[in-house]
Amino acid sequence: MNAWNDFFWPLVVLTPENPTVQVGLSAISSGYSVDYSFTLAATTVATIPLLVVAMLFGKQIIRGIMQGALKG
Repeated sequence: MNAWNDFFWPLVVLTPENPTVQVGLSAISSGYSVDYSFTLAATTVATIPLLVVAMLFGKQIIRGIMQGALKG
């Protein structure tokens, strides 16, 4: 239910000119015939910033997890 609410709330509130990534990908892949190559390309482009952030800040993320795991 939470996953549906995370999708449904931006779908209802935001304008079609300014959707979230999930709503935009859903709009691309909806319709009578789906162009899977375009949908997969859009998904790849949407994933690239997440991968870049994980690569750049990976050490800091792990360090923060480890500091939170220590009992002191």
